[in-house]
Amino acid sequence: MLATQTRYEYEKSQIPKRISLKIFMEKYREGGGGFKYEWNNGILEIFKTMKQIEVLIYYNLLQAFNRTNAAMKGGVLTEETEVWTSDTKFRKPDICFWDKMQVMTSFEGENNIPRFAVEVISANDQANIIKSKLIECFDAGFEVIWHIYPEQKVVEVYTSSKSVTICTNDDVCDGRNVIPDLQITVNQLFKVDKSIPA
Repeated sequence: MLATQTRYEYEKSQIPKRISLKIFMEKYREGGGGFKYEWNNGILEIFKTMKQIEVLIYYNLLQAFNRTNAAMKGGVLTEETEVWTSDTKFRKPDICFWDKMQVMTSFEGENNIPRFAVEVISANDQANIIKSKLIECFDAGFEVIWHIYPEQKVVEVYTSSKSVTICTNDDVCDGRNVIPDLQITVNQLFKVDKSIPA
């Protein structure tokens, strides 16, 4: 590794650009070392996994989600779960919502498409790949996607690849028609609360 390279740049330079699905499933599917890999029609794409600092986002979102009807009915939010958006595209969105039926049928081997997903966007993510994945996910059946930008404390709430609401500060981000009672402001999403409930 060159002294001027970040670990991400080094890892990216070491992976092959084109690989077979067989090689992907054998060597890259699980990820590791702080990286996750996705397979895009024969092209291997590398992304950083969620960092510890981003656990706060997941924690606060999960607290809001746990108060929803979707949670009461057995739905769950999961991190970096495998999703085939088509026969040639394997993805691991940062956070996905699965209703109870999807959880059960996934166990039986069915490939489900989450209706709600969240991607935490880092400085290393390329804009063209972010946009391409957004279009791909809506084409696959996703209905609501949040893009969270931690450095700027901005959340983009998409209901299609062309329809977006940009949220900051006390703007409310919601689950729209998928999880209507999931509501959290941007400030609440990034809130640090060290108090421990009695």
